[in-house]
Amino acid sequence: MRQRTVVLLALVLASGCGPGAVEPETPELATLTIEGRSGEGPDVVMAETSAVGLEYFQAQRVPVLRGRLFTTSDDRTGALVALINEELAARAFPNMDPIGRRIKLGGPTSTSPWLTVIGVVGNGKTNNRDPARPHVFTCALQSQ
Repeated sequence: MRQRTVVLLALVLASGCGPGAVEPETPELATLTIEGRSGEGPDVVMAETSAVGLEYFQAQRVPVLRGRLFTTSDDRTGALVALINEELAARAFPNMDPIGRRIKLGGPTSTSPWLTVIGVVGNGKTNNRDPARPHVFTCALQSQ
């Protein structure tokens, strides 16, 4: 049995389904700054954040609604990117397409880097909670 487990683990890691592929770490709550907005009053946006692996959305059966998912190109050498769920898209980008827009974690004075939104995914369930909460997903390959 142990040999099968080791072989299965090796296959999972080789396929890119490493940490964060099936279940991200406990999400953190963060203030978001949306480029071109003040980040104050009605422009304050809060969202959960998680770094996930390449196969996370497929493993969780969460569909991509617009744009694209993370790829192997989204590593530390590539442009910093993020996916947002449909709840965040509706709250932060009402009546507009969020693809290509830039966000950063933290308030307007935060020194966090800007992230380009490359896709919108279904709400899915985060840690078995309902209803869906606004969520930003970053690529685990960019934080390694």
